[in-house]
Amino acid sequence: MNTSLSVAVFLGPSLPRNQAHQILDARYYPPASKGDIYQIIASGVQAIILIDGIFHSRPSVWHRELIHAIEEGIQVFGASSMGALRAVELEPFGMVGHGQVFEWYRNGMLESDDEVALLHGAEDSGFVSMSEPLVNIRYTLLKAVEANYLTAEQARCLTDEAKQLYYPQRSYQQLFQSKVIQDLPTESATKLKHYLHHNKINIKQIDAIGVLKLYASLSHMQIAEPRERFSYSSVDLQFERLNMTGFVTSSGLKLGKDILQLLKQDIQLQAKMRSQLSKRCFLLTWARQNQISCPPEYWQTYLQQWQQKYSIVDETQWLQSNGLTPLTYQEILEEYCLIDWIVREGPDYFGIEWNYQTALDAELRLTGDVEPQGNIWEQLSQRRLIVEWARQNGIVHPDTESVSTITIDKQDQVWVAEKILETWIIAKEPEYFGIYWSFPQALFHEWQITGKAAEILQR
Repeated sequence: MNTSLSVAVFLGPSLPRNQAHQILDARYYPPASKGDIYQIIASGVQAIILIDGIFHSRPSVWHRELIHAIEEGIQVFGASSMGALRAVELEPFGMVGHGQVFEWYRNGMLESDDEVALLHGAEDSGFVSMSEPLVNIRYTLLKAVEANYLTAEQARCLTDEAKQLYYPQRSYQQLFQSKVIQDLPTESATKLKHYLHHNKINIKQIDAIGVLKLYASLSHMQIAEPRERFSYSSVDLQFERLNMTGFVTSSGLKLGKDILQLLKQDIQLQAKMRSQLSKRCFLLTWARQNQISCPPEYWQTYLQQWQQKYSIVDETQWLQSNGLTPLTYQEILEEYCLIDWIVREGPDYFGIEWNYQTALDAELRLTGDVEPQGNIWEQLSQRRLIVEWARQNGIVHPDTESVSTITIDKQDQVWVAEKILETWIIAKEPEYFGIYWSFPQALFHEWQITGKAAEILQR
């Protein structure tokens, strides 16, 4: 296994990167902030080790993006700093925590995030530490008690005093100004300062080393399988995820926001796709309301035909270049497959009163066409299914009386009414009827699933 491609480690001041590389050959990133996990989920990563993260200068790494990584079958580990915090919070979802700091948070001994926070330099400085994390001070003082340099009560007082300081100001030098130390006999104070100066313990570094060694020691013959979704996000949260989704290109990672910007600018594309994607949503909603699922054998055939249609030879590379994980790819394509199947079968297959020839004859009379235009079966099947969705949900056109005034055969009035109703429903779009839907998101997925996203980013 090429570990450097399959493991992503988010590391900053907790451990020098050159030391980390000696323990585990991996792809190393700076401390994680919001969106950084989403950027790499579709890059082929099989494991994420979160050690350091951003606390204040930018939004912190989301719990949701770590959960989504776990859902995709990615192993997620946390330790030392932000990783320990998130591991405690997300352990029920499958995140693996490691180390003393993780244990302290898990058993309730620590609660505040600032226990692991520190002031540090930029990446080009090696994230040099400019303050001392409280967890390091806490652990060192506990060891000083064991070595009989302090009593347990004195150590508690010193820890409480350090906790009152703003985290960038915490240091052992600052601790030496404490009244607890100043009140000690001179000899005892000198010995304690010498001990703290020469025996201070970096528990965050120990935990960081520990989680890297833990992963290096594991057997990774089996890749974790994607899991069921724990929950489904709102439209707004899904839209944020699309903005932060990473696409693998020959010139490096691109973000979903680049795709969304292009979609926003292409007015003609939006006009062309809007009604088509709106129809798909109504058809999918009808299928779900009626608990209809696609036969497994049809899915397998559809999947093969899709791969042939879009020339998907190297599936892994194709998915990564379109910002798709195997799970997301399957979820979107299964929806396309279901819609294709129900439209092909036709409304009568599902017990809905409908006769294709009768519907076709009426359509030709109403349009004045001699021959059907386009895929008329698909058009008429979709219309009848959407009208059936409207009937089941009590949806009616607000101006139904005007249809009865049209001077045409009474039977044809039924077909006109259905056509007007379908046109009105599609124009209003799913959100108008309280359906969970977003046109930009639907169009984004259309570009991903057809490979257009990768094509446009390469150009």
